[in-house]
Amino acid sequence: MTAARKRLWAPVTIALLIAGIGFAGYATAATFSLQDPKHHVIICHATGSANHPYVAINVAYQGGWVDGHDQHSGDFILTDPADPGEHLPDSDCGGLTTSTSTSTSTSTSTSTSTSTSTSTSTSTSNSTSTSTSTNRTTSTSGVAGTTTTSGSGGTTTTGPLTPPTVPCPAGAIRISQSVVMVGRDTVVVIRVLADGHPLARATVDILGAGISTTRVTDANGVVRLRLSPRSAGVVRLQVVVRRSCPATSRLLRAVASFRPPTPNFTG
Repeated sequence: MTAARKRLWAPVTIALLIAGIGFAGYATAATFSLQDPKHHVIICHATGSANHPYVAINVAYQGGWVDGHDQHSGDFILTDPADPGEHLPDSDCGGLTTSTSTSTSTSTSTSTSTSTSTSTSTSTSNSTSTSTSTNRTTSTSGVAGTTTTSGSGGTTTTGPLTPPTVPCPAGAIRISQSVVMVGRDTVVVIRVLADGHPLARATVDILGAGISTTRVTDANGVVRLRLSPRSAGVVRLQVVVRRSCPATSRLLRAVASFRPPTPNFTG
C-alpha cells in the first residue's frame, strides 16, 4: 500500500475505533442497569389462606422476582421500584377487608286538621253580658314537610325538608409499575380503592398510546391485563367509584426503547 493510501485510510480507521468503544460502553451500562442489585420491588405473595391470602414482601427485582416469585401462581408486584428494606402492610394486597353497606329509607305522611269554636253567653237581671269566642286551626302535612299554625298566638311556617348530603368516597388507583415499553407485552396489575378499601366490580377505562380498552375489577378490586402500547405517550387509567362523583385517574408512561444511530461513513 502506498503512503498516500495509508494517509487516506488513517482517519477512517480512527473513527471506526471510537464508534466501537462507544457502543461497547452503552451495552455495558444497559446491562448494569438491568442487573442493578439495588433495584428492589414489593410483591404480594399468595399464601393460599382464606383469612390471610397475601403477604407483602420486599425482594430484589433480579433473582427475587425474575426467575423467582414471578413463577409462583397468584404473586404480583405491588410497588416498583421500592427502597431496600421498605415495608407495606399486607392489607394493601387486598382480600383482608369485608365491606358492608346498609341503606334505610323511611317515608311518613301525616295530614291532620283540627277546628275548635267556643261561644259562651250569660245574662242576669243586673243586665250583665259576657261573650267569649275562641277559634284555632292547625294543619300539618308530612308529605310536603310543611307545618302551619293559625290562632291568637300568630302563624308559624316551616319550609320543605332537605335530605342530608352523602360525601363522595376517596378513590385511589394503584399500579404495579408506572412505565411500559412500546411494542412489548407488559403485565400490569391495577388495584382500585374507595376510602382505603378494595372496590369490587368497578369499571376501569384505559386510554392512550394506541390503547383503548375497559376492564372490571374482581372481588378484591384488582384488574390484571397485558398492555402493549403502539406509540410513546401517556396511558390514562380512569374509574368512577360512585355515580355522581368525580372520576379518579392515574397515568402510565409508554416509552420507546433506545436504539443507537447507525454510523454513516460515506461522504
